[in-house]
Amino acid sequence: MTVRDSIILLNQKLNRNNTNQNTNIDIPRATNLLNEAQNQVAVYVIRNERNSDNLDIVNALLRTKSINRTKKENITQYFKVPENFIRIESVEGIGRKNGCEAKLRAIPVKTRNKSIYNTNKNYKSNWFFRDTFYTIAEESIKFEADFDITKINVEYYREPRRISVAGWQQADGTTSQDVEWEFGDSFIHKVIDAAARNFLQLNNTNT
Repeated sequence: MTVRDSIILLNQKLNRNNTNQNTNIDIPRATNLLNEAQNQVAVYVIRNERNSDNLDIVNALLRTKSINRTKKENITQYFKVPENFIRIESVEGIGRKNGCEAKLRAIPVKTRNKSIYNTNKNYKSNWFFRDTFYTIAEESIKFEADFDITKINVEYYREPRRISVAGWQQADGTTSQDVEWEFGDSFIHKVIDAAARNFLQLNNTNT
């Protein structure tokens, strides 16, 4: 299915589910809706549907990257998150203390535990056990440790390739080019359904 075909289907779906039946979203807005929706669908597939039917999508989105530390403030150490990531899958740290270098097990701190991060002994980085904890904030993967973490190896899922239709002026002043879907029709139909739901929910909220 082409991007232009998917925009037509999106408008048809909106009109079937809209009592006014006169919705006709223009191409730039439709591509924005579809791009936002495909990130949502990709996250859902990664979290809930990592089965044989979606293995090609999951594998295509999975990436690994080594990242050097970008900043250190007292014991807080910052590593820039990968561009266009939608989910961090795992992190391994490389630490150094007293001339000794070792791999570290990096453990994510859940949102509900951030208030006690590094004040509770269970959430403090520990060189002896080679454990450290991280949060994601300020476009960074952040650690608090009394030893140096010099590099991290990150396994993450990237955003799907953004679609576009040629001939429209973009925010940066350039003219858009044709960029087709990265994945097949089964994925695209899920994206169209999600885009339609998002549009209808937004418009119902604003009316």
